[in-house]
Amino acid sequence: ILQEKQEASGCWPYYPYTFILTNFSVCNAISKEASKEVIDKAKRNNVKCFFSIGGGNPVWQEKFSFSTKDRSRKNFVNNIMDIIKQFDYDGVDIDWEFPRKNDRENFLKFMEELFVNIKSIDKELTFFIGSPYYSAGYNWKELVKFCDFIIMGGYDFGDGTKEAPYN
Repeated sequence: ILQEKQEASGCWPYYPYTFILTNFSVCNAISKEASKEVIDKAKRNNVKCFFSIGGGNPVWQEKFSFSTKDRSRKNFVNNIMDIIKQFDYDGVDIDWEFPRKNDRENFLKFMEELFVNIKSIDKELTFFIGSPYYSAGYNWKELVKFCDFIIMGGYDFGDGTKEAPYN
């Protein structure tokens, strides 16, 4: 599968192995042995293996909002770093698709702190954004300094007042 993904994409040599929610329950049932097998296969095929935290669910949005506040941020960053080290991932993708305007400062502080920690062990940090329509929680000018890639989804275009067209 990994080889096919690499050949099919050509320019996206990354494989998001699993999603981990902000309470760190794992969506895919994984073990260290299974993760090692997938990560080793990825590395043999020159594919980087990341895990992704979050998603677009409103419950997760609240957990992200809480986890990036000053009193929680250090613990959240440390937990992410522990997972990277324990499983030997090449990095992490932060999938906080809809931070609100009042999350903007905390999201930036979180990304900066996480980026500094990740770079100290030579790993990578990406983040996923839904539609640019929902970008009030992002300080783009500063945020681009604290990630290796930004991944923009091709859905949720619209203004939220009516059903979005197919996209």
